[in-house]
Amino acid sequence: MTASSLYDWRVRANCTAIGLNSAYAQAQFTTAAAITCPGIYDVSTNGSSGGAATIPFNTDVKGLISPTGDNDYYRFVITTGGTATITLTTLPFDYDIRLYSSDGVTQLAISQAGGTTGETITRTYTAGTYYVRVYGYNGANSASVCYTLKVQLGTASVQELTGNEPAVRVKLFPNPVTDKLSVYLIGDNNRKDLRIYDMSGKLIYTQQVNDMFTTLDLKKLAKGMYFVKITEAGGKVLYTEKIVKN
Repeated sequence: MTASSLYDWRVRANCTAIGLNSAYAQAQFTTAAAITCPGIYDVSTNGSSGGAATIPFNTDVKGLISPTGDNDYYRFVITTGGTATITLTTLPFDYDIRLYSSDGVTQLAISQAGGTTGETITRTYTAGTYYVRVYGYNGANSASVCYTLKVQLGTASVQELTGNEPAVRVKLFPNPVTDKLSVYLIGDNNRKDLRIYDMSGKLIYTQQVNDMFTTLDLKKLAKGMYFVKITEAGGKVLYTEKIVKN
């Protein structure tokens, strides 16, 4: 079955031996969303705090550190002061995390466990905006294996997302992709354009996309990392995600 898809099912009794028959009973179910790597919050602009996406609490955030020297910044907002824990796990190589204050520059904490040991920062926060930076130690990076970042609330309160979450719901899968890339999109019914850029920013693929499912044939695309952007007809970027072509 396809992830994030609505299916109908029906069942009825049909046993001629005892004369038991019935009309169909039917219902619907939706399959779970696919876990993508990288996830929707590892956006192309998050190489600095100014381009960081706001991440939800108590949720696995998947991302890639690639190429060498890549930095991934994420933003979160505490509404009522209290404790919270930042964890970084599923590491392919030696990655570290740093916590910054609302200016995105002043360092508040750091975790450098070494090797592929998970990183943890636990502290008490006052109400405000914070940034966490994920980076590879001494150039460590992987174009295919995602880390998992999570900000787990303790006594601090949850901040509702406002303004920085994706304007449309999008899932790209599979990622990494070999031949076919499925685009699952829910938003309004206005025209949207999908564009794929290489790491240098060169536009190499464009296609209109519709709500629900669109399948892209990327068989001829060279192996490597790319950025997928979905825009409105007027050019406003609604969604950005990194993909890896195998």
